[in-house]
Amino acid sequence: MNGEEAIALAEKELPDLAIVDIVLDGKMNGIEVAREIRKRTGIPFIYITGNTDDATRSDAMKTGPLDYLEKPVDIEKLISLLKNLHH
Repeated sequence: MNGEEAIALAEKELPDLAIVDIVLDGKMNGIEVAREIRKRTGIPFIYITGNTDDATRSDAMKTGPLDYLEKPVDIEKLISLLKNLHH
């Protein structure tokens, strides 16, 4: 799925949460996609990515994610984060 498709799907389905990777197919990266999803829908999001460099992380954090998880993902941390969303 590319960025444009992800945005369209988020607008159509309006999920409770979007999980976004930084590296996506197509013209947009995950940071741009998350920013656009937030702007258009207000849907909160989490980044899950293999990009661990400080510049990417800094750019991503400026978009207001709920969290920025590095691959491989700590499943327990993800589950805890998801449970806390509904409280």
